[in-house]
Amino acid sequence: MTTLTPDASRSPATTQPPIATRGLLLAVVIFALAVRAITAPEIDVGGDATIKWYNGKILLGVAMGDWEWTHHTARFGVMLPMLLVQAAGGTDPIFYYLPTFAVAALEAALLFLIGARLASPAFGFWVAIALVLHPQMVISGAQLLPGVYSAAYLLACTWCLLCYRDARGGPGWLMLAALSLFLAYLSKLSSLFFFPGVALALWSWRSSLRDVACFWGALAVLFALEIGAYQIFTEYAFGRISIVNTTDLPMDPLNGWLALFERYAVLPWSWTSVLGSYAIAAVGLWLAASRGRLDDRTVGILWLPASFLVGFTFAVRSVDPIIPAQVFNARYLTAGLPFFILTIGLFARFGLSLLPLPPLPPRRAAGAAAIVAVLLGWQILAHFPGVAEHPFAKLSAARAGVADFVRGMPVVSSDRRGRGVRAWLHLFWNESAPEIRVARFGPDGTKGFWYTLHDQSAVTPEQLETLRYPGEAILIDSRQVPDTDHFGLELRRVRIGRDDRPPP
Repeated sequence: MTTLTPDASRSPATTQPPIATRGLLLAVVIFALAVRAITAPEIDVGGDATIKWYNGKILLGVAMGDWEWTHHTARFGVMLPMLLVQAAGGTDPIFYYLPTFAVAALEAALLFLIGARLASPAFGFWVAIALVLHPQMVISGAQLLPGVYSAAYLLACTWCLLCYRDARGGPGWLMLAALSLFLAYLSKLSSLFFFPGVALALWSWRSSLRDVACFWGALAVLFALEIGAYQIFTEYAFGRISIVNTTDLPMDPLNGWLALFERYAVLPWSWTSVLGSYAIAAVGLWLAASRGRLDDRTVGILWLPASFLVGFTFAVRSVDPIIPAQVFNARYLTAGLPFFILTIGLFARFGLSLLPLPPLPPRRAAGAAAIVAVLLGWQILAHFPGVAEHPFAKLSAARAGVADFVRGMPVVSSDRRGRGVRAWLHLFWNESAPEIRVARFGPDGTKGFWYTLHDQSAVTPEQLETLRYPGEAILIDSRQVPDTDHFGLELRRVRIGRDDRPPP
């Protein structure tokens, strides 16, 4: 029976050939970028992502308008990488994908490094590949949404703390870990759920009051700087927390405490399978830890997803009635995904260590991993929709409508919130935002569609509102992707002008 040594101070990764480790790391990054590009969905037009993109253009002076403080634009853990891409590459929507692709690849690379440090490069490779291929990453790994950003920063914090643990000192690692944890908070407020787990992991890796005080002191300074900056430059006295508190997020009260757990029953299979496997793995590893069969690295790692899930499940705004602290949404679990996968992988590895199996040489393990990666990549490529149907190509069609819009062709949308029109303007329009109106029709005036005009040279608002405009329009609608809360953009030209009928 294999027993891991609790006092092992050297990383398993240091016993492996460095060339093989670097080769696998490079393979993980290339694989992650390739999968993200091949499976890229359309730009999410639900509001969160395009609001960030548009306000970034305003901040850089590319688009006309006023910066809008919302809980979306206050996510500077997401905004800063996006602003770097906009400043360096430009604000054409094709660059929209780059920051999240890069952060998703960084997330996979960090998970590989952590796995390699905890076990071996081959182990790090497999957990990283599992992360890249998880269905949630198709959307979260391509959109300007906070889940992947939070996860990457949290993994960076974990990596720095492991380096600090193995280096037996070095305040620099603690400072980098504190900065990474702060960036996770700047990406999404629910990253606070990880803080207790980080505290327990840090203490389990080094029971030093001085070092712990150094870490949390640095984090406190960063929070103080953030609050001070908001007090100087904005009307929000307590930073992002003040902005979130002013956001109207209506939520229905739950019917008892049991309902907190019942929410998990509505998750898609891709999440129920992961969370179910994680629950089994976590229980198994905690039992092994109680018998001294795990080293302190693994025990410290176990605190992180456990802390997140406890906070995610039980955080409430009110106890009578029970009102959750945030909307329950599958993609909000994305920040914990790499830690769930890591826990499952560690449990599988521990179980295999109990079996009388001959050790697999590192080179054979690396070769097998590379072969499987190629096969997986080929399978993904087989589902490539084709150049014409890929979202990158569809952006060209959406971009082509700008010239028609300038010439006077109206942009219309039949969705209930005018989401498509606003998203199109956020992505492609840099001049002062034209007014978006709703045209009413029908006997009771309750039906209608959204529209906007660049000017009134070709058509007047009155013509559109009475549907007496005999000509073409650009129809831009949003449509929900099945089994997700993601909305894609649908664009085509239509003819309008028949009385009392919306655009077809």
